[in-house]
Amino acid sequence: MATITEKDIIAHLKNKIKFHQQEVKRIEHVLSAFSSDTATAKVKREASVEANDTDALKAKATKAKANKPVKTVKPLQVPIEYQPTLTLNGKIAYALSQITAGTGEEIAAKLVELQPELDKAKVTQQLSGVLSTLKKHGQLSAVKEGRKDRFALVQLH
Repeated sequence: MATITEKDIIAHLKNKIKFHQQEVKRIEHVLSAFSSDTATAKVKREASVEANDTDALKAKATKAKANKPVKTVKPLQVPIEYQPTLTLNGKIAYALSQITAGTGEEIAAKLVELQPELDKAKVTQQLSGVLSTLKKHGQLSAVKEGRKDRFALVQLH
């Protein structure tokens, strides 16, 4: 049985800080699609990021990743029909079920087709962070096409 030291606890907490900072950055990116008044939040976040020693966090994160158990991935649930009240993940799943695979811009175009009052530029910007997160968590597959990713729903076998 492995013993947990104070260093392990500190490393774990620093990794959690890093994870939450990345989530804040992703959420701010999504919010920036809806409003341009995120300068204050960005300044505060950048100040807190600079306060942390990112090199030490990267080294600790690498060590922590090696010890993490493999998690099972829950695939995105595809809604039966499109509704404007769906979560963004639900909207992405529905759009991908209709077009099979697509880049962020193609998915945004499908969402605008389904919900014409949306602004394609804002939706495209909003999708970029969410698609990356879903890809990172294994809920979407992606194939590089030049500088862009072509996303598809993950198929269970």
